[in-house]
Amino acid sequence: MEGITLYSALSSLVVGVNGSASARTATLWAAAEAKRRGSRLHVVHAADTAGRTHYLSHTDVTRAHRAGRELV
Repeated sequence: MEGITLYSALSSLVVGVNGSASARTATLWAAAEAKRRGSRLHVVHAADTAGRTHYLSHTDVTRAHRAGRELV
């Protein structure tokens, strides 16, 4: 990716996913870069469900967590 300085001393890469096309592109790049470096790749997804528990049902929160796990 343009504009990114690479450091071969780094032992792992982290990439965030959200289901978008740009996140998919970033994930594919990160996977190739981790392979090139012989590094680990950590794919993460975050959802702010804790701040929404006052108006989301337990079922909705559980669905959001499940969807994030499936995405990763």
